[in-house]
Amino acid sequence: MKKLKSQLRRQLEKIMLQLTKRIDCKMSFSQNGEDIILKILLFDILKLPHVQYFDIGANDPRRFNNTYLFYTMFKDRTGGILIEPNQEVCEKIRMVRKRDIVLQAGVGGYGGKMIYYMMSDNTLNTFSEKEVQTYISLGYRLIKEVNVDVIPINKIFEQFGRGNLLSIDVEGLDFAILESINYDKYAPECICVENCEHNAMKEDETDIDALLKLKGYIVFADTNVNTIFVKEEALRAVLKSI
Repeated sequence: MKKLKSQLRRQLEKIMLQLTKRIDCKMSFSQNGEDIILKILLFDILKLPHVQYFDIGANDPRRFNNTYLFYTMFKDRTGGILIEPNQEVCEKIRMVRKRDIVLQAGVGGYGGKMIYYMMSDNTLNTFSEKEVQTYISLGYRLIKEVNVDVIPINKIFEQFGRGNLLSIDVEGLDFAILESINYDKYAPECICVENCEHNAMKEDETDIDALLKLKGYIVFADTNVNTIFVKEEALRAVLKSI
């Protein structure tokens, strides 16, 4: 198994080296070029004709956004579903990304309502009280608390389909959302998730690494902020045809 993993990694590295020579990095809207990596994975390697994306915790419609690049690529059709609890941000998203479906809500394993903590930097807004205390210790301020509707992730997939790309950035609840997904029905080809504890130079796995490995994913790339996982079965099927 380790030998097969090593062979797969070497094959991927060769493909990535060839493709990155043709990439225009100016087209990235993500924090660390994640959308460029995703574009290579989804279109150049997996050969998908179109991408339906789910962007959970979308925040700004362009800046540091992992899905806006894909929105710009398909101007004649709806791109995907953006879920964001902040009402003000949702209004901005709807103005900029008119072809996307925008849901003003939180996402979790179960429905109901949760307290949404709004910070002085809205990129740090969170449903996690633990994260709030961390941010306060770093000098950020808690502005207010609001009750927000929470939609189960599987209900969203049931309504809109599983999609090809799942991007998650929810400040502390990423693992809980990933853990609740019904992977037998709704496993996307690719998952991009904030996974700051991941370090590609270390052997230790994060909880997210271990969970997605168990669900049949492998790490495709890591930017020290986000980790990009790909469904191993989908990747192997494509590489066998090369």
